[in-house]
Amino acid sequence: MFGYMLVTADEPAERKSVLFTTGLLVSAVTLVVIVMFVLPRRKERADWKASKPPYDERTLTFTDDGLTCETSQANSAIKWTAFVGLEETPEFFVLVLQKDAECVLVPKSFVRSRDDWSALVAMAKAKVAQRD
Repeated sequence: MFGYMLVTADEPAERKSVLFTTGLLVSAVTLVVIVMFVLPRRKERADWKASKPPYDERTLTFTDDGLTCETSQANSAIKWTAFVGLEETPEFFVLVLQKDAECVLVPKSFVRSRDDWSALVAMAKAKVAQRD
């Protein structure tokens, strides 16, 4: 559909002008697209990679009352009664809160040994099951 057209010296001046104007217009639109869409996204990606992650290191502590989450900026405690469900996936243990969209993800890498992981899962299942 689109292709190159060879403009020769014996082409009418009107045709040369239209082709030249079309070429300039295509070049200008291409330049605008690059400046407006491509370059800012590259800058955003570079800024994202260079920035500190938006999360902080967290320490989760599980007790008979619930769990506490500590970061360098805040501490929070969640009682077992706040959880309505739990699920174990190959990589995470998911504790579901009363609100539909909230949960606590505990990565399996969080725990040092399989025995500790099994004890944590058993305790959480027992505590959440006590509510039923």
